[in-house]
Amino acid sequence: MPFANDYLDSYNYGIVPASSSLGLKHFKADNEISNKDIMCEVCQEIQSCSIAIINISGLNPNVMLEQGLLMV
Repeated sequence: MPFANDYLDSYNYGIVPASSSLGLKHFKADNEISNKDIMCEVCQEIQSCSIAIINISGLNPNVMLEQGLLMV
């Protein structure tokens, strides 16, 4: 999902509770402070995940790239 406040409710009140109730880890790159490049963090999480929830409602180019990485 894009790093925009418009999508925070869907993450905080939808994705987080749903994934937590199933015992799944949730990850949002801009929630963690790190000295790693944010795209490296995203790629690492994508490569290690077995399931993903993708919000494509805004047709954000970065989100489309991340969706493509999931499909590889």
